[in-house]
Amino acid sequence: MEVHILLLLVTLFLVVTRFILNHRVKKRQPPGPTGLPIIGNLHQLGPKPHCFLSLLAQTYGPIISLQKNDQAFAKRPIPESVAAQPNVSDTLTWVPADPRWRNRRRLCTTQIFTAQRLDLLQHHRHRKVQQLVEHLQKQAWNRKLVDIGELAFRTRCSRRTLWTPARRFLRYEQREGSDFTLESIKPLILDLFIAGSDTSGSTSEWAMAELLRNPEAMQKAREELIQVICTSNEVKESDIPRLPYIQAIVKETLRLHPPVPLLLPYVAAHDVKVCGYTIHKGNQGLINAWSIGRNPRFWDNPLLFQPERFLRSKIDFKGRDFMYLPFGAGRRICPGLSLANRMITLMLATFLHSFEWELPQGVTPQTLDMSEQYGITLKRLSPLCAIPISV
Repeated sequence: MEVHILLLLVTLFLVVTRFILNHRVKKRQPPGPTGLPIIGNLHQLGPKPHCFLSLLAQTYGPIISLQKNDQAFAKRPIPESVAAQPNVSDTLTWVPADPRWRNRRRLCTTQIFTAQRLDLLQHHRHRKVQQLVEHLQKQAWNRKLVDIGELAFRTRCSRRTLWTPARRFLRYEQREGSDFTLESIKPLILDLFIAGSDTSGSTSEWAMAELLRNPEAMQKAREELIQVICTSNEVKESDIPRLPYIQAIVKETLRLHPPVPLLLPYVAAHDVKVCGYTIHKGNQGLINAWSIGRNPRFWDNPLLFQPERFLRSKIDFKGRDFMYLPFGAGRRICPGLSLANRMITLMLATFLHSFEWELPQGVTPQTLDMSEQYGITLKRLSPLCAIPISV
């Protein structure tokens, strides 16, 4: 009797073991370093998680790809700091890709960020940039250092740029019988305003830092501006298509210094297989745009600032080229990238057209600090300060 029980237990053990092994083979987890109990690999991330994850990928390879699984990873985790705010369900960034999200996304793409709407409101942005020039002229007269990042942030698109078209299309949506109200649209506008202000300011600062480190590139940019704009006129958004080198500088800056290095996190809506691995429902995914932009498999001399690489390339940041994702891709791509591109290019061209720039005493292009400060947006560790000189 005892022998039968023992055989039954051994058989049961073998069946369960086989089931577990088969289950593990079918649902193979992505590889990675062994973590500690409770905290996992949190202690290894350090102050610059995008750098650590880039090194990790060199050992274990890519973990997720949005190219084939965009819909599966369309959800996003909501941080507690965001969840504590009112009307989180009315935002665009953090809500699931449900019908409410699609309505807000449609409002952005058809009513706020269309080329026609941006053209109609460009005079607001021109006025803000003109105020920037007037302020810099005062500083140049006294040869004072200015904080370029702070100036760029202060020159961000005005509230009217977003609020005016949003209210017009609010009226349109209400006529169509949608659930939009004045209160429900406010979190959407705040979402866009905060995101656009922070990313545009930091990118403009990084661009100026790279140009101050590369005087030859700055000179090429100024020569292009002199040829296209001449010396007496102000830069306007309508000039941007005739400034290919300035546009290349912006693209190269976004490659080396993407505004959000790990993009915003995604959550798998259901179990999905990626590269032979199973990503389980509820797992978070991070896209390391910073690492992709510096990958030698995709870019020649990836750590060098070379705007010329984009003069001979059709690669763009609209989400179609997966080697270059500063604004994301797919259905969760940044809806305001067209406005951000206009504002960054306009500010940078104005900086270069109206002024020459000197580094502070004792700082050379070779010693300029380019250290990063990690956050949701990738900022400089130390502010970029320089002396404007009127031309």
